[in-house]
Amino acid sequence: MLTKWQPKRSKFKRLHKGVIKKCQYRLSTKFVQQGYAGLRVLKSGRFTPKQLEQSRRKLLVVKKKKEKQRIWFKCVPDVPITCKALGLRMGKGKGAIKYWSARLLAGKIMVQINHMTRRRSFKALSLIRKILPVPTKVVPNRLLIYTKLKTH
Repeated sequence: MLTKWQPKRSKFKRLHKGVIKKCQYRLSTKFVQQGYAGLRVLKSGRFTPKQLEQSRRKLLVVKKKKEKQRIWFKCVPDVPITCKALGLRMGKGKGAIKYWSARLLAGKIMVQINHMTRRRSFKALSLIRKILPVPTKVVPNRLLIYTKLKTH
């Protein structure tokens, strides 16, 4: 199932990984747009397809089949990570692509969940936090915040 976490086609075969600057913080996604709750990345970093697939499977365990629950992953693995075979000497070009990784800036909402109770969605997203290599925070939907303010 790891083939899901790679682009269908790319303009160039092998690219540079690039440097993720520590000071960058994405403020364009303050709240969850589609779901009830989301998972915000607090530090910039790269995510392997293994980590993304494990987090997807953890969410499927919590998700019920009867309800119309939906999960959105807002990260696209677009950075090819290359590796040469062991025992090869230096030179002879860049190695073959081993996997594709997703590059996320700090502040971006990575996962969004829909049609779950607030408590269950927060619990499901907190299970994923242990898998990921960077610190994350569970963020509620903007509408939930406004309704909470109006009722009190």
